[in-house]
Amino acid sequence: MAITWWNPATFAEVERKYNTTKPIRGKIREHNGSGIYPIGDRRRKYERIVKITDSCYILSDGNAWGDPTFPHWLCAYLDITCYSTEDEFLYLAPIVWRKHRNGSESVKIRNGSGKGMHNARYSFLERHLPSELQFSIRSGKQFVINRGKNYYLAKGTMINTAYCEYLDNTEDARHPYNNDLTDKKDNAAITFVREPHGAWEFDGGGKPAPKPPRVVIDKRAKDKMKPSIDAFREWCFTMYNLWDFDNGEEVSNVDRRVKDHYQDHPRIQVSWGSAYNALRQDAYEAREIIHNEDHPMRSCLGFMFMHRCTEGDHYQGNTYVRTRVTDIKEVKAKFNREINKMCGFQVKKKG
Repeated sequence: MAITWWNPATFAEVERKYNTTKPIRGKIREHNGSGIYPIGDRRRKYERIVKITDSCYILSDGNAWGDPTFPHWLCAYLDITCYSTEDEFLYLAPIVWRKHRNGSESVKIRNGSGKGMHNARYSFLERHLPSELQFSIRSGKQFVINRGKNYYLAKGTMINTAYCEYLDNTEDARHPYNNDLTDKKDNAAITFVREPHGAWEFDGGGKPAPKPPRVVIDKRAKDKMKPSIDAFREWCFTMYNLWDFDNGEEVSNVDRRVKDHYQDHPRIQVSWGSAYNALRQDAYEAREIIHNEDHPMRSCLGFMFMHRCTEGDHYQGNTYVRTRVTDIKEVKAKFNREINKMCGFQVKKKG
């Protein structure tokens, strides 16, 4: 089935497309009794234009919440009736074009409902948004771009009442994946409006973009280990001149010792050349090595710490060159960051 790219520029273009498309007249008909007006490939009849009134058209992706003709695939899977009203259809549809009495036109754009990925909706929006708007995904978040500005397109929580009643009245139907779904309006859609011969302007709706999680340091846990950390740092700095980080045999020997020591460890799995990252798998083991001056892995951890904290690099022309950092302040700063990572002092908190 061919995927169609059609990004109408105006309401008139949507109206013309509807009026010039030969409808599919079969057993499946729209909720208002009309035939199916596909946007492109007639085998993808669920991707279609639905006329609500002379001044309102829906571009629907089908198989989604709120679609009365092609309901969400879960309804067929569970063999339940998921009838949707026209009001739910208008509220939950991906794209709704309207023509207003003053000559302006608007387009309402909506993401999918639910916590998961809505790849079919993303594809549909990318292929059928107005020509002057673009759809974008960055870091798992969806945006509509208008004249270079990004507008966050939040996932919704509203679904049609029929399926919401099924969830509420069926034992074990609610779970973490759908526990936020409701039949209450969520204001997740965003709307753009345009005056005749003007440009699209944001007209409201939507939700603020969530802030990324913050990484903070567990100061209480770190303070308890401060004497041990200070002693370990001083010991590492003292031993630095005795270690040859450019000697491949010495580096390999450290990897080998770590691998041999933890070969039967239940939480630390060491593959060749990854001894340092392997120790990051267990913050409590790293803390024990730093705290216990007689630990058999103390020299290995110290070697790997200083190797990492004094390693620098740069390019000379097109050649990658490894160097050693000699600025004591920079080395101490790197050492502190590695301690935070290795000992699990970094904690993620909601933004």
